[in-house]
Amino acid sequence: MSLESPMVHPPRSCLVLVRPEPQGFFSAQLMGLPDLRVTAKSRETAVEQLRTMLQGCIDSGQLQAVEMSAEPPLMKWFGHAKEDPDFADYLDELRRSRAEADRRDGDFPDESGCSGSSSIPIT
Repeated sequence: MSLESPMVHPPRSCLVLVRPEPQGFFSAQLMGLPDLRVTAKSRETAVEQLRTMLQGCIDSGQLQAVEMSAEPPLMKWFGHAKEDPDFADYLDELRRSRAEADRRDGDFPDESGCSGSSSIPIT
């Protein structure tokens, strides 16, 4: 993870919450950053003022881009046992254990692996 200063490639769009305020005004707030909030006489003016405020925070370095890993964190574990010589035996034991549990619980799947019953009523 690295920090860039200032933001080289800011996001192309941000979520802005625009709300009507008393006496006909509108407030605009950047979602996730309650400090970035403006109030103006029209929705459009409020959004434009917020855009200007956000750009000022980016230009001054107050807001910086932080690179995140694109890979989901659990992906590093997928396939970790593929070279394990005992992995096939482990899968066989798992199948036997599940089949035994099915027999013990009275759930007898047919040869295709489906139980032949459904919890969804058929009319």
